[in-house]
Amino acid sequence: MRLSSADWKPIFNFGPLPLRWVQQYGFLLPKLNPDSDPGKEHQFLFQERTKWLAQINRKNWRRLVSGESETRRMLGSVIHTLD
Repeated sequence: MRLSSADWKPIFNFGPLPLRWVQQYGFLLPKLNPDSDPGKEHQFLFQERTKWLAQINRKNWRRLVSGESETRRMLGSVIHTLD
Protein backbone atom coordinates (compact mmCIF):
# COMPACT_ATOMS: atom_id res chain seq x y z
CA MET A 1 0.00 0.00 0.00
CA ARG A 2 1.34 3.35 -1.02
CA LEU A 3 0.53 6.53 0.98
CA SER A 4 0.03 9.86 -0.69
CA SER A 5 0.84 13.20 0.89
CA ALA A 6 -2.86 13.66 1.70
CA ASP A 7 -2.77 10.49 3.80
CA TRP A 8 0.33 11.51 5.71
CA LYS A 9 -0.32 13.12 9.07
CA PRO A 10 2.39 14.33 11.35
CA ILE A 11 2.76 12.39 14.57
CA PHE A 12 3.43 15.53 16.58
CA ASN A 13 1.82 18.87 15.90
CA PHE A 14 3.68 21.36 18.06
CA GLY A 15 2.28 24.50 16.49
CA PRO A 16 3.73 27.97 17.13
CA LEU A 17 4.39 27.51 20.87
CA PRO A 18 7.92 26.05 20.67
CA LEU A 19 8.90 28.71 18.14
CA ARG A 20 7.65 31.38 20.55
CA TRP A 21 9.65 29.80 23.39
CA VAL A 22 12.79 29.66 21.31
CA GLN A 23 12.38 33.29 20.26
CA GLN A 24 11.65 34.34 23.84
CA TYR A 25 14.87 32.81 25.13
CA GLY A 26 16.92 34.27 22.30
CA PHE A 27 17.87 31.23 20.26
CA LEU A 28 16.40 32.51 16.99
CA LEU A 29 16.89 36.24 17.48
CA PRO A 30 19.10 37.85 14.85
CA LYS A 31 22.45 39.12 16.10
CA LEU A 32 24.67 41.68 14.44
CA ASN A 33 28.26 40.85 13.72
CA PRO A 34 30.19 43.29 15.99
CA ASP A 35 32.96 43.60 13.37
CA SER A 36 30.59 44.69 10.58
CA ASP A 37 29.65 48.31 9.91
CA PRO A 38 26.04 47.86 11.11
CA GLY A 39 27.36 46.14 14.26
CA LYS A 40 29.77 48.99 14.98
CA GLU A 41 27.01 51.53 14.36
CA HIS A 42 24.69 49.63 16.73
CA GLN A 43 27.40 49.59 19.42
CA PHE A 44 28.02 53.34 18.97
CA LEU A 45 24.30 54.15 19.19
CA PHE A 46 23.98 51.96 22.28
CA GLN A 47 26.85 53.81 23.96
CA GLU A 48 25.42 57.21 23.02
CA ARG A 49 22.00 56.22 24.35
CA THR A 50 23.61 55.09 27.61
CA LYS A 51 25.41 58.45 27.96
CA TRP A 52 22.19 60.31 27.18
CA LEU A 53 20.22 58.34 29.80
CA ALA A 54 22.96 58.92 32.40
CA GLN A 55 22.86 62.66 31.67
CA ILE A 56 19.08 62.74 32.08
CA ASN A 57 19.33 60.82 35.35
CA ARG A 58 21.95 63.28 36.65
CA LYS A 59 19.71 66.24 35.75
CA ASN A 60 16.71 64.63 37.43
CA TRP A 61 18.80 63.85 40.51
CA ARG A 62 20.03 67.46 40.73
CA ARG A 63 16.48 68.71 40.35
CA LEU A 64 15.29 66.34 43.06
CA VAL A 65 18.10 67.30 45.43
CA SER A 66 17.59 71.02 44.88
CA GLY A 67 13.85 70.56 45.31
CA GLU A 68 14.43 68.81 48.63
CA SER A 69 16.60 71.65 49.89
CA GLU A 70 13.96 74.15 48.76
CA THR A 71 11.30 72.17 50.63
CA ARG A 72 13.47 72.07 53.75
CA ARG A 73 14.02 75.82 53.50
CA MET A 74 10.26 76.43 53.19
CA LEU A 75 9.48 74.10 56.06
CA GLY A 76 12.18 75.72 58.17
CA SER A 77 10.68 79.16 57.61
CA VAL A 78 7.19 77.88 58.45
CA ILE A 79 8.41 76.21 61.65
CA HIS A 80 10.38 79.35 62.54
CA THR A 81 7.25 81.55 62.16
CA LEU A 82 5.23 79.13 64.31
CA ASP A 83 7.71 79.43 67.22
